This record gives sequence, structure tokens and C-alpha cells, in this order.
Amino acid sequence: MQRSNVFGTGAFSTVYLGSNIAKSEDVAVKVIDRDVLCDEEEERLLAEIEILRELSHENILTIHDAYCEPQSYRIILEYMNGGDLFGIIEDEGCLDEINARDICYSLMSAITHLHVHSIAHRDIKPENILISSSGDDLVIKLGDFGFAKREVTPNCLLTLCGTPSYVAPEVLQKLPYGVKCDVWSAGVLAFVLMGGYQPFHGKNEVEIKNHIVQGGYNFDGKYWSHISDAAKDFIDNVLIVNPDDRTGAEDLMSHSWFSEDNLLSTPPSDSSNEKPVFFMIGSQRSGSNWLRTMLDQREDLVGPHPPHVMRDFMPLISKFGDLSQDENFSILIEHVCTFVERNQVPWNDKFGQRIHFCRKTVYNQAKASCERLKLQEHCCLNNELYLLSIFDALMDFFADANGKELWICKSMGMSAYHTSLLKFYGQRRLRYIYLVRDPRDVAMSFMNTTVGDKHYYAIVKKWVKLQGQAIAILEDTPDNVFNIKYEELLQNKEDMIR
Repeated sequence: MQRSNVFGTGAFSTVYLGSNIAKSEDVAVKVIDRDVLCDEEEERLLAEIEILRELSHENILTIHDAYCEPQSYRIILEYMNGGDLFGIIEDEGCLDEINARDICYSLMSAITHLHVHSIAHRDIKPENILISSSGDDLVIKLGDFGFAKREVTPNCLLTLCGTPSYVAPEVLQKLPYGVKCDVWSAGVLAFVLMGGYQPFHGKNEVEIKNHIVQGGYNFDGKYWSHISDAAKDFIDNVLIVNPDDRTGAEDLMSHSWFSEDNLLSTPPSDSSNEKPVFFMIGSQRSGSNWLRTMLDQREDLVGPHPPHVMRDFMPLISKFGDLSQDENFSILIEHVCTFVERNQVPWNDKFGQRIHFCRKTVYNQAKASCERLKLQEHCCLNNELYLLSIFDALMDFFADANGKELWICKSMGMSAYHTSLLKFYGQRRLRYIYLVRDPRDVAMSFMNTTVGDKHYYAIVKKWVKLQGQAIAILEDTPDNVFNIKYEELLQNKEDMIR
């Protein structure tokens, strides 16, 4: 065995990429320092080794050998070259249903094998599901059996362990529990894979625990409208608070979802979490008004008069307190909704009636967006992203009220929030429309109208600022910007708008 480079570290261990010379294959060599292990930790490590040696399954990480040396333990494990499932979730946000189903089937097969041997894993989460890829084939294997325990008699397990957002209710309530705790964790994972956010969330572990114990979750239409009923039924059969009523792993292997034929390999193009969103940058008045008017003539696109939510609320947002607290977030939503409803130029629906926002609808969508971002960023959100989630919910509400699929934000000032826009929408959804125009024409168009203060310097100064923001966006994400030249727009309007 030859050791090579380090590719992983833990509290008590270092993982090296090694090579099995006899078999010409890579292996993972996990080296644990014995000096830092207490008696309980050493006992748990030996139990983990024993359990891994007993198991043999295509979706469970294989242990090749283990050695006890005076200063360390050395465990030789199967090497997985694709990282872990958490990395995929971080990159993709969520998976299409077919890939999610394949992963869940493999995981449920591994869990079934464990439960047949009366073993509970007790820490199933994306970080503990390892990936190996060869071409288009993706193989997952369950690893990290540090909390694994035998269920000697039914519901004999008592230890509170695992990762809070994935732990079963009976574990959190400190009730005696059994192997079905793994089934619950797999259900949470299935929800995250397809929805892109946690089914049970809160500002701290206490709130998360309360939501888990109550078992309250829902399938937000924005993220679940394209997911099959069979997938939702699978989750409903798994996320049941009472473990006696929860379907077992072996029975779940024959669930109809795993034999469903008509699943989408990718979300449909009109799925709300894949629809592009449009922001205008770089231009102001006159020529940009031409473009706005013509864009509004598209049957699928609508753009309200901008109320400048980000510009007007960001200077005040600290006064709303910690926005991770539901009460503060709800208060901010109320203020923003009222601000837009009282906008000087009203937001009307397709019947010409002034829109009144349903606070619950706005809250649910904005909250789901925040949870998705927390999972994606693996950290707390800044206030700009909280406010942007509300802005996004209001724009979607406006589009729905007008029977349109897409919306465009006409506020040029949104270009100042490019970093947050890119983080919130991602490169696949975010689109900028940049109207390129001679600055002299812009200035003269202001001078010849009743709009503005008619000061040439002030007009050019504002134009230069907008151009600076637009150029920064062009340099950062050029593929996300559609350049439209004013002269070409006037000559060939229909083709340019398409």
C-alpha cells in the first residue's frame, strides 16, 4: 500500500489517497490518531469497523482492511472519486426527478440491507452518501458508520445523534427507537433532492425540532409542480411522525415511484424554478421606453412599473432586525407589500383591477426561496437576499395575476445588486437586456422633454453610473447579457423583440 496525497480531514482523522499495488486500484486510507480518542470514541470506532466488515452491498462503502498500530488506526476503504452528494446539491440546487429517484432507490436498497441485519445507520444525510462516476454512470454508496448501532431488540436505541434537519421525530423526542429512523432521514433527503430546500426549517435548531416533531410540511407549487404524484406519495409514506405507521425500507423498495415510466428527465421549460427572469440595464428613459413598450407586447412577458423595492428598503432594512426570525421577516413582507400596493403607478391585474398581494402566498414563496439559498450557500443569508426573495415573490405574483409566464424588471438600478441577483437566480435563469445608445442622444432626449431637470451634466452623470454597472456585469457574466442597439431596434422592431 502506497500513500499519496491527503484528500480529506476530520476531527480525529486524515484520509489519504492510496494505491493497492497488487490490484492496481485506488483506495482511501483513513488514519485515526489514537492519542486523541477517549475510550467511548475508540469503542465506537471498533464497532464501526466490525459493522462494515459484516456488510457487503453494492451501495454500501466497502472496507478492505483495518490495522491497529500503537499510535493510530488505519482503515483501508473503497475510494469514491466523485465526492459526496452534498457537493452535487450545492452545484445543482436540486436534481431532476429521474436522477433523484435513481439515487433514492440505491439508498433505499442500502438501508434495506442494513435493516435486514438489524443495523441502524442513524446519520443519513448528503455528506455521508459518496459518489463514484464513470462516464454517464453515477454510483452512490452509503458511508460513515460512526453512529451505526445494532437493534438487538425492537426499539432498543436511546442515543440522541445525527444531524438535526435529518433526524427522525422519535429520536428528537428521546423516545426508544429502532431502524425506521433511517427511513425518515431518507425521506428528508428525497425532499431536498427534488425540492432544493429542507421540508422542515426554522431560524434555529429548536424551531427545526418543533416542525419535525409536528411533521408539518408541504409541496410548494413553485418547486414541485413538475414532480410526479408518485414521488410525493413516496415522501408522504416516509415522513410520518409515528414510526409504527411509517413504511419500512423493504416495503418501500416496491413503491410505485420506482417503477414509474413517465417521469421527466429535466424539469419542464415552463417550470417556475427554471423560467428566465429579465432585468434592463445601462439605459434610461426615451429609447428604453421604446423597448419597454415593445416588450410588453409579447404575449408571454409582463413588466410592472418599478417601485424600487431594493433601492428604498435596503437603507432601512437593519431596522427590521434579524430576518431569519419569522416574525421580523413577516413584518418586512407586510411593509414591502403595502409599499408596492401604494405605488404611484398602480400594479393592475389582467382585468385592470389594482392588485392586493396575498401575504401568505408571498411569505410561503419567499421563505421557500430563502431555505433553498441556505441549503445552496451552506450559510446564513444576508439582508439583501432576504429582501430579494420578497421582490421575486411579488414579481411572480404580478405575472400570475396578469396571466403571463415571464416578467421583466424595468428598474435600471437593479444592476447595482448583480452579485445577489446572480446568487439568487443562477446563470441559467438570470438575463440582462442592455440597450446600447449614444450618450449624446440620451442627453438630448431629456433636454427636449418635460421629464427630468434638463441639466446636461446631471443626465450624463447618471448615464455614466449606469454604464459602469452595466460594464461590470458584461465583464462578469457576458453570456447573460443581450445587447440591443437603439438604431437597430428602431429599424427592425419585431425581430429584435423576438
